[in-house]
Amino acid sequence: MERKDCPKLNTIKFDISLIALTSTEGTKIIGICVGTLDDKEGPKAICFKGITPQLAKKIVFKTTVSSFSFTDSEKADYSTDESIIPIQEEDIITFTQFFTIKKIAVRGKEKRFSISLLFKRDNRLVVYQEASYLSAFIANLKQNMRKSYISDDEFSQEFLRDFELLMDESIKFGILEDSQLKSKVQIICPICHNKNQISVPKLIAGLKLAEHRIFEGDVCSHQFTVYIDAKLNVLGYKNIDVELKDIKDKIGNLKTPYDSIFEVVKN
Repeated sequence: MERKDCPKLNTIKFDISLIALTSTEGTKIIGICVGTLDDKEGPKAICFKGITPQLAKKIVFKTTVSSFSFTDSEKADYSTDESIIPIQEEDIITFTQFFTIKKIAVRGKEKRFSISLLFKRDNRLVVYQEASYLSAFIANLKQNMRKSYISDDEFSQEFLRDFELLMDESIKFGILEDSQLKSKVQIICPICHNKNQISVPKLIAGLKLAEHRIFEGDVCSHQFTVYIDAKLNVLGYKNIDVELKDIKDKIGNLKTPYDSIFEVVKN
């Protein structure tokens, strides 16, 4: 069955007030993407709004692979995982939450899904600061998905109608201006080994994993990506020039049939 952008219909039941704050300033969600990890196909987009099918596929692939990259065990609980992952070539940043739905016919008796909220990359700091509100919003959407799931990645028409109208609402969340909402983290360049402390928002501590871009001049003359966990520990680094397919060498937990997901399709 071909996956397409959800049809435009006329109902909405999601409680979007969870992140509609009173601040006069705000940052709008530019897209939403729902994906799954299929036993045969690997990561794939189910439905999305505000983005192209190609970008939806890329988002599901990268957020899924990134979530596995720093997992210590194949038996880890993914039901509440949250990640902030930039899609640098698209100039966007994603806030993603993973969860499972019970399904007897699949391996492990559970099917894994992801919900990603998309923002312009220059809103990165705001996304960190408002992570708790975004998490509450996704939790509401997640409950609707669990109730609406049918089978084989199909959801009820009522869910699809509600999903469509999410992007038709003017969803905004407040900008925190308190400059003290930051913590210092020591970063070591993986190329030249220079060290420097950078400021990251304290509310990042509510996340399972965050992918943070280091620009030229932040630490040294190099640019790279650093992965930070909920306690602000540095998990690892990645040179931004390395192709995504090369991250396969860093992932020991994935086995067949997931090997095929590392065949990166150039869009």
